[in-house]
Amino acid sequence: METANSVVDDILQEILVQASEQPIEAVNFRFVVRYMNRYMNELAVTNPLGYTSVVNGADLITIPDGAINGLIFNVALRVCNS
Repeated sequence: METANSVVDDILQEILVQASEQPIEAVNFRFVVRYMNRYMNELAVTNPLGYTSVVNGADLITIPDGAINGLIFNVALRVCNS
């Protein structure tokens, strides 16, 4: 199961904000988590995946493994546009 840290790291790398193996800055973590929680809560209105909002980097991402790439791509797109 993925953690919030691993997903946020992938999102930041997807939009070229962070290099591989670079630690996540707290401000970037909070920013991405805010967008990720908003996106998944919005998605839950029509298609509940069992997502539990995250706060800490060690929090587990509670959606099926097959949905992780969609989460990363869609949140990266939203963050990149902001």
